[in-house]
Amino acid sequence: MSKFKELVENLDRDALDELRRSVVEEVNERRARYAIKIEHIQPGMTEEKRLEAMAEIARVLREETE
Repeated sequence: MSKFKELVENLDRDALDELRRSVVEEVNERRARYAIKIEHIQPGMTEEKRLEAMAEIARVLREETE
């Protein structure tokens, strides 16, 4: 059994809830920090082209998670 699994199994409900909240907060902060912003990719892009690119990026990301 891994050390992490042993640690988690020994936590009480309150500690597990706090761990879950901490992990969610960390993941959200990292997601925001490393998010690709379309304006950084092509600053001179028209609004129409920007919306098309965002839709295409979202489509590709959805396919990767399926």
